[in-house]
Amino acid sequence: MGPRQDPIAFLSAHSPFMGLTPAAMKTIASRCRPRSRQTGESLFLEGEPCRDLYVLVAGRVKCFRASPEGREQILKIFERPGEIFCATSAFSTGSHIVTAEAMSEVSL
Repeated sequence: MGPRQDPIAFLSAHSPFMGLTPAAMKTIASRCRPRSRQTGESLFLEGEPCRDLYVLVAGRVKCFRASPEGREQILKIFERPGEIFCATSAFSTGSHIVTAEAMSEVSL
């Protein structure tokens, strides 16, 4: 959601937000904070407190775990607009269970 894109219009066009009542959509949209990251930048690190739920607007994000030796195990790549990630961290554990990194220029 660039500075000119309406959060309600974006969210309404993507599952699981489709079909929400106008009041619910307005509440969710009011809490959206557009963010961007460049290729290689971290969005969050495994173990950090989770304070946000991320919705991909554009770009590619990989979620992975790294071994002490530095080997990465990629668990998921998000690349479709409207995809939500770190829901488990936000609603269950309270801290990130993976690290997320931009694989391209990313809008959230």
